[in-house]
Amino acid sequence: MINGAAVAAIEGIPRNYEELFAKYGPFIANETRRLNVVPGNFDDLYQTICERLIHAKALEKFETRIRKSSDEELPETMSAEEACKLLGITFSAWRSKQWSFHKVFVADLGGKVPVDGKTHGTITRSSGAVVSWVAWMPTPISGGYGSPKAVYKTSDVLDVPACGYFAKKGQEGTFSTARWPVRKILPHHFMGYLARAIRNNWYNFCRTIRRKHRDRTGDCFPQFKTPDGDFNDSWEDTLPDTSTCPEDVENAIDYKTLVDDTAKMTDAQKGEIGHLLKSHSIVEAITLSSLSAQQKQVLLSTVTEG
Repeated sequence: MINGAAVAAIEGIPRNYEELFAKYGPFIANETRRLNVVPGNFDDLYQTICERLIHAKALEKFETRIRKSSDEELPETMSAEEACKLLGITFSAWRSKQWSFHKVFVADLGGKVPVDGKTHGTITRSSGAVVSWVAWMPTPISGGYGSPKAVYKTSDVLDVPACGYFAKKGQEGTFSTARWPVRKILPHHFMGYLARAIRNNWYNFCRTIRRKHRDRTGDCFPQFKTPDGDFNDSWEDTLPDTSTCPEDVENAIDYKTLVDDTAKMTDAQKGEIGHLLKSHSIVEAITLSSLSAQQKQVLLSTVTEG
């Protein structure tokens, strides 16, 4: 069970594994079905995925992600509202400086500083109006610069205090980290995280199985398994004794009679007959073998005559 302090106030985020499987069990099952290609294996695979989520501490890791989304984490972007909160200014002041940059410095001054060494100041327009200009303000990556919802790069916002546009005397280039914007964690964020955790645990499970089969190649072939499906450590005992089988055939029946131009038995065929002779009579061995019908007829007639 996890601490839950960081997720207690977030609706839809489970605080323990019992709540996880009760609320998100169908979601985990659907993700498992997408990964499973053998319908008969679903129950076992679903159980394995659930066990691995617990073993991998999926909820604890998500809680860690939430904690990292606090004041200590640097978001890549922020809105104009969040920037104003961080800088300790009003949105009206922010929008005013944006207008001074885009409408005055860029449009009226053509992006050229009228006074060397200055980053901001005032000019008189042809109409006689005195307006402020600033040499730089962040440009939004989405939305208009006059919108409180416009999104800016965090790195650009952090450069604003050094310009001295908004700071009080003696406080140039400073801002309060206590006002750092906190990332909002919503239920769909958790579902995306859970889907990735399911896939990652599935891939890790497959890699484990492949490594096991590389170590025990016989697991891949039914010939090397017991009737219960376990690996048969004594599978070599079931192989025919190819070193003595031909001799077994020669000792059981007349070699010159059986291996003639009519029967045309090869060493492999003699080996098969010899292996069958360990647990069957000569007639049964010939009948159960893979010899052709003509070979069986010749051999059986020879044995019967003998």
